[in-house]
Amino acid sequence: MPMKLRDKGTIIEESVMQETFNRKESLVVKVNYKPEVGTDTWYFYFDPQTYALTGYRFYHDESQNDGEYITLDGILTVGLLKIHKSRKWFVNKDNMFMGEDIPENVLILN
Repeated sequence: MPMKLRDKGTIIEESVMQETFNRKESLVVKVNYKPEVGTDTWYFYFDPQTYALTGYRFYHDESQNDGEYITLDGILTVGLLKIHKSRKWFVNKDNMFMGEDIPENVLILN
């Protein structure tokens, strides 16, 4: 998940790519990890104007086009926290829709 960007052993590619993701132009950052942290390859997609995270993709073996991608839509503000209203999961190989997370009830603890 996106918190993987802060793990010790994270290797973030220096170059930023541009491509279309979820029918939107996006800035793309490729991330790998030292073997003791993980072996998946991740791509993080950002809005080029706001730099907001719009989705992410991972591969166990990129040459096999395995793994999944997740699209993020809408923003729900809860206090100071901003979360996406919708997170949809798809299979890389055939774009098969797997499911959607929608935060229906958000509990705020004081």
